[in-house]
Amino acid sequence: MIAMHKYYLLKFDRTNPRFEAHFNCILLDGNDLPIPSPFYSGDSLTPNTFKLKVLSKGTEIGRIYDRVSISIQNNEPFLVVSEKVRNLLHQFSSEIEFHQVRLSTKEFNKSKLFAVNVLNFFDAIDYDKSELIYWDEEHTLIYNIDKLQLNLESLKSRPNIFLLANFRGTVVVVSELFKEVIEDNGVVGFKFVSSNEFMI
Repeated sequence: MIAMHKYYLLKFDRTNPRFEAHFNCILLDGNDLPIPSPFYSGDSLTPNTFKLKVLSKGTEIGRIYDRVSISIQNNEPFLVVSEKVRNLLHQFSSEIEFHQVRLSTKEFNKSKLFAVNVLNFFDAIDYDKSELIYWDEEHTLIYNIDKLQLNLESLKSRPNIFLLANFRGTVVVVSELFKEVIEDNGVVGFKFVSSNEFMI
């Protein structure tokens, strides 16, 4: 039964804040001009290399893990991974794209890093069992999640990774298979939680 297919949410928190780097960045186009993020709209993007201008304010130098802790304009989480992760997740290529990104810092600009563009959007919330705060009076856009229960029966195609629809920010949901691929291959920097542990 589809209800037995487990899903987890990706936390964008650093897994080891004392030693792990965090980069506060501005996303730039090919002419080094700031651009709004084209990621997490569910749309496929033209293959490109994106530049990330690292800001001194909000940036903390440390180790770079397989999931790099990066936020862009207005503290928006930005899913960036190592080449190792890109190769591991190739099996999910129908659901995600990878676009190379370059950091403006001399120390890390030679690292091969890739932004993950998630192509699936699903309205998979069980609204009766969740506690949500809305951005608008019409209750069309969720601002905060105090308690989340997923409606797994709505996921008929059993996606391995998708974005939660109707939410103002970026919430990434992954299948148990996706989680196992990450955890069974010694990947560092990812943190997954069940829906009843997730708040934002």
